[in-house]
Amino acid sequence: MFWFDKRRLARQVRDLKPDLVHAHGTEDAYGLAAQESGLPYVITVQGLIFVINRVLKPRLLSRDRAVEIAERICLKRARDVIAKSDYVAAELKAQFPHLSLHQIPNTFDARLLSIPPGRRGRVVAFVGTVTERKGVHTLRAALALAQVTLPDIELWVFGDTSAGASEYEVREKAMLRELMGPRLVLHGILPALEVAKRLVQASALAAPSQEEMFGNQVIESLLVGTHAIVTEGTAMAENVRRFGNGTIVPQSDPRGLADAICAALSKDSFPAAEPARQAVIDALGPEHVARVHRALYAKIVASCAAVESAPRNG
Repeated sequence: MFWFDKRRLARQVRDLKPDLVHAHGTEDAYGLAAQESGLPYVITVQGLIFVINRVLKPRLLSRDRAVEIAERICLKRARDVIAKSDYVAAELKAQFPHLSLHQIPNTFDARLLSIPPGRRGRVVAFVGTVTERKGVHTLRAALALAQVTLPDIELWVFGDTSAGASEYEVREKAMLRELMGPRLVLHGILPALEVAKRLVQASALAAPSQEEMFGNQVIESLLVGTHAIVTEGTAMAENVRRFGNGTIVPQSDPRGLADAICAALSKDSFPAAEPARQAVIDALGPEHVARVHRALYAKIVASCAAVESAPRNG
């Protein structure tokens, strides 16, 4: 159905008569619609379905396979693409060397900066959908090991669903309840600001994803001073190396994750928290990211105008 969606979206975009179209994502028909519009455009790539499908192979006949085909068609035709991390840029460069890549990170909600510090307990927070890609099974296995050392450890989950939950989510939540009893708190889906206000009470964020191309939850964690435990081979590790106040563990390694959780929850303070917070503000602040976007928009519009006004042979 992407063909119909791209035409409908492109028609509505043309009616607005913008100078430039910014498609945020290649999933569904967004990137294709920007191309269909015939206007100058740029595509932000935060998630790449061809990478996700490589890690977690879908069925041959599935929506994920269809999205990957549409994504490849879109990126083969594209020129200017915004990559949210070195991780994404490297994948794009390898698969689509013709692209003109611009690395601009996500910004954050400035209201996060006004959240007051909270009292931290022996709480591990997980923020995200309860899916295999997010490594919830690895976190469960790690907590089984960690609670031998820290029997009062709690897990707060933000992002679980009650209606329409997948078989994986139902199974993992049932096993977590059996493992932790009342020390498991399922918060469901909350606004991002509400999640951050509660995240400030956790000693650590656990993000054991098998694949992650930016990791907004890690940035929000660092902004409220919560230590982030992330997996190697993801863009989250890239951000922890860049900003600090985090621990990087191997993927699918419950023992390594358990050790990192125990170490974080046993600390009385996190001296790296404030330098990491300031580094995130400096690099990802809304005004800075907006200026970089505006400069890119102007460059693309000017380039397209130059092409249109160039004399044509014949």
